[in-house]
Amino acid sequence: MKNIRAGIYPPESAAERHGNVYYDAIGGQMKADIWGLIAPNCPEMTAHYARIDGAIAHQGIGIDGEVFVAVMIANAFGIRDVEELVHKSLLALPKESEYRLFVEQCLMIHEKHASWRDGRTALMQAWDKARKSLFGQARSVGRWFFLRFLHPVHVLPNAGIIVLSLLYGQDQEDRFGRPLCIAAMMGYDTDCNCGNLGTIMGTILGERGIPARWKDPLQDRFNTYVKGYESWRITDLSRRICDAGKMLLRASCPKHAIG
Repeated sequence: MKNIRAGIYPPESAAERHGNVYYDAIGGQMKADIWGLIAPNCPEMTAHYARIDGAIAHQGIGIDGEVFVAVMIANAFGIRDVEELVHKSLLALPKESEYRLFVEQCLMIHEKHASWRDGRTALMQAWDKARKSLFGQARSVGRWFFLRFLHPVHVLPNAGIIVLSLLYGQDQEDRFGRPLCIAAMMGYDTDCNCGNLGTIMGTILGERGIPARWKDPLQDRFNTYVKGYESWRITDLSRRICDAGKMLLRASCPKHAIG
């Protein structure tokens, strides 16, 4: 925001040379959901909007995180198997993407370790190796500080937590809630990760597939700090998102348009 106010616009607003040492933090990934929700079963369109949005404050794998989660949500309208969902959504990223390579490591971690706790240990080992590489590329004190003390909000370990929670969380008794609980127990950026996972699993299962114990306490309400939108009904916002998606699909993706 400081860069934009100073007349430095995207994608330059996201550059480290303009003081943004957080260009590969979780900020893009955590707000990816909307692009998948308004473009169901249209991963190319979803990726297009996610890249535009991500470029405001992120670069490289910071944008890849927003694209990947957004595309997972778009694909979740038609894919119920989470392993297939992860594999197909990775196709939205270049093969050489460090983000894609890290997620592929997480898929191998899941194959190797039966317990999510052991999986988390392996994930942290992979992240420690990746973080050392990032340290070697740091060009400023601010970047060093971020990687040394604020690394729990870096996009890579949280991407790993999302993917591993999906894979380890396929409990048929609570298919919606188990991935969220595992992600919360894994730590790091828990609110963002659980939010993304809630959207992914909620899209796969549909509103009727979400157990009442996860919905009823909310009483169809949530509050924000956005001026003019401080108090919402969840159903009203859902309808607004749905209407926006219908409009977008009719205009840009007619073969996928819905009534």
